[in-house]
Amino acid sequence: PLSKKKWGTEKYNAKLNQLASVINAYDTTNLPEVIGLCEVENRGVVEDLVNKTILKDNGYKVVHEDSPDNRGIDVALVYEASSFTYTTHATYRVPIPGDRPNTRDILHVEGTVSSGETLHIFVNHWPSRWGGKERSDPKRMFVASKLREVIDGIQARDAEAKILVMGDLNDHPIDKSVFEMLNARHNKKPGKPGELYNLMYQHHENGTGTHNYKGEWGVLDHLIVSHSVLKTKKGLTIKADGAHIHKQDFFLYTKKDGTQGPSRTFGGDNYYGGFSDHLPVVAEFQIK
Repeated sequence: PLSKKKWGTEKYNAKLNQLASVINAYDTTNLPEVIGLCEVENRGVVEDLVNKTILKDNGYKVVHEDSPDNRGIDVALVYEASSFTYTTHATYRVPIPGDRPNTRDILHVEGTVSSGETLHIFVNHWPSRWGGKERSDPKRMFVASKLREVIDGIQARDAEAKILVMGDLNDHPIDKSVFEMLNARHNKKPGKPGELYNLMYQHHENGTGTHNYKGEWGVLDHLIVSHSVLKTKKGLTIKADGAHIHKQDFFLYTKKDGTQGPSRTFGGDNYYGGFSDHLPVVAEFQIK
């Protein structure tokens, strides 16, 4: 409440209820079984989200660890315990060289799905584009290299490991950090164990996006899977077009010229009372 944004109980409860309404609106009869969250202040706010809103009867559990980010923001995972059986989790610190060495940890959650298969989930929030691409690109490349290193280790032990990477990567599907360093491509028939498939690539090609900057849509929020999830004929699988941008009028802002963008909570220190400056992305998996 004493900050420039003057957060208080009314704003806090409004934010929780707005987030819950967006999650609930995708499919009110079948809520998401796993939810990745970015820009989380602490574990308590996530527990309030799943225990004190319309999400409260869904049996959600929380995985969260504090990150060293200078602004105090973290990532977290929420999961439905009846559908995803938690096994363990780890966080990977990414000590980026430079004037802002501390960014969000990568959260790695391991658990089993109803088919009995292990699923590795990575929740990410890579460094922002603040300062321009020339200054910020190396930071995202650094985080991408760390994530790639961890994934390589998993695939070295199990070439067919099932992996899901999610989060705000602050880069587009064709940018080097995602396309080259992470090796998240758009090949709908991946054959090599090291390949990852970016489920959001098609949205980039279609000119749609999750974030609107100066009137231009871009895909900054990603859902990426290992080749083993895409090509399999049994167990956990997903179609190449199985990811969607969750976009409904009630959490969009319509400008005077008729164009729309995400309805923001804040613009700088100005409170607009909206939902978020990013749109959520959803992946629909199947168990065969």
